[in-house]
Amino acid sequence: MGYWPVFLDIGGRPCTVIGAGESIEDKVRRLLDAGALVTVISREPNDGIKMLAAAGEIHHFAREYRYGDLHGNLLAYIGGCNAEMTAQAVSEAREVGVPLNVVDQPECSSFISPATFRRGDLQIAISTSGSSPAVAGMIRRRLEQQIGPPYALILTIMRRARQFLRLHEPEQAARADKLKVLAAALLDSVEQLDHLQIEHLLRLHLNAESGELGVDLRNAIPARHGPVCRDG
Repeated sequence: MGYWPVFLDIGGRPCTVIGAGESIEDKVRRLLDAGALVTVISREPNDGIKMLAAAGEIHHFAREYRYGDLHGNLLAYIGGCNAEMTAQAVSEAREVGVPLNVVDQPECSSFISPATFRRGDLQIAISTSGSSPAVAGMIRRRLEQQIGPPYALILTIMRRARQFLRLHEPEQAARADKLKVLAAALLDSVEQLDHLQIEHLLRLHLNAESGELGVDLRNAIPARHGPVCRDG
């Protein structure tokens, strides 16, 4: 089976999760983090789902799945249900065109969820096309060690730099060149980045300072050069 990697904007969109267990709660929380409107259908939800429902963060129906529950959803998950219920949900999903992930039966799914992690605006997804979720998780943990918080700061700077250049550089080609050079300089220096180094790069490539971009570097990342010593 061939998979096409995409990132869906699910903010404010309805998504349904059917079943119970830790894996189901994990899907619910990830959907909430992305801003989805989540409905959970579970006769025996775990404590985490109960707490989310009590807080009004999700809609919860304390019953089993019924045909028609998937209608109008952007996507859905099901897991921990009996074979007949799962088969009916798979059939409905195909009929109404709702992508469905069967948590414990990837071969029945119309999409799979990759192992992911975030660093601010940076989101990295790892997929083994369903061959080994364990391997995907191991690769994710290794990348989490390599790609740390400075990458989130770099993206914040680049976003603000784009906004700054739209106001101060009329030529689109010149804006693109400056952004490309700045991005390369920040990434090349990622292991040594501190606010003094960033200020130097901004002055060098944008002729600007962090304050002009609206970035508070001193609270975002510490200086590595130590305090300034003065005579006397």
